[in-house]
Amino acid sequence: MKNYRYNFENWFDTDLEWKQTFQIKDFFPNDGLWKFSDFLPRVTFFSVFGDKNAIKKSRAKTKIFFTGEDTSQNFTDFNDHCVGDADLSIGFASEESVNAPNYIRYPLWLLYYFGEYKTLPQIQTAIDEFNSNWKLKPNKRFCALVAAHDKFGTRKRLCDILNQIQPVSCGGRLFHNDDSLVNDFSNDKETYLQNFMFNLCPENVSAPGYVTEKVFQSLAAGCIPIYYGSCGIAEEQIIDQSKIIIFNGNNDSEVLEKVRNLYQNPEEYAKMFAAPPIKPEAAQWIFEKNQQLEAKLKEILKA
Repeated sequence: MKNYRYNFENWFDTDLEWKQTFQIKDFFPNDGLWKFSDFLPRVTFFSVFGDKNAIKKSRAKTKIFFTGEDTSQNFTDFNDHCVGDADLSIGFASEESVNAPNYIRYPLWLLYYFGEYKTLPQIQTAIDEFNSNWKLKPNKRFCALVAAHDKFGTRKRLCDILNQIQPVSCGGRLFHNDDSLVNDFSNDKETYLQNFMFNLCPENVSAPGYVTEKVFQSLAAGCIPIYYGSCGIAEEQIIDQSKIIIFNGNNDSEVLEKVRNLYQNPEEYAKMFAAPPIKPEAAQWIFEKNQQLEAKLKEILKA
């Protein structure tokens, strides 16, 4: 059996264990043993945290560009998704907007929650488990925000809106006023969110298709997301949009009244949990997307 090596350049800050278990490698051809190594890698994954020319200079036989970050307003050097230099480019933008045969839309949330599953039954089981956490729980706290920064001011604006009802609990570095995320929940964000009715989970920017793990973390915790991103549409083929409160940058009063109504009326809040957040047709969409990724990886690695 062949031994193949893969590594990372310009990658986001993460530990070695995560790199070694990076789920996209699960879609590599199974004719060899794949190992993480910086020594003469067969495949190198590139991202946006460094010099764009690194992908041109690399001697890796196969170059894969991956971004879970916005490239329209942040990391704009990579707005072309490196389709001219990578054998395969993976991002959040639509395939129509990038318009390159070596590009696939595979957003970050998909990798987080469903990237390891290849068969339809596996995916359906994962969705069923995800949906099982969407249930009404008593004695919850009001609203949480877990964030490290606020480059464009959206998070402060949302906090100011919601603070008119009750103080928002901020367990991250940004606006920190709650130590329980670390002290009581060992920095486990989803477990922390299970104790709240609402979660402020805006993306850094609102760009078409830019959906990270944030809204899914909230739903997985049984916590109603107050979401800003993806031009007001958070993966409508996957998520029942009635489970999300959308902030579009101009509807401060609408968001305030929606949250206040749900907070002050337990019966209205309970109605949000009458049906699961992930749609029945989501499994087929995810299955086809994972098949598409696997096919593209096999194509570029067969040589």
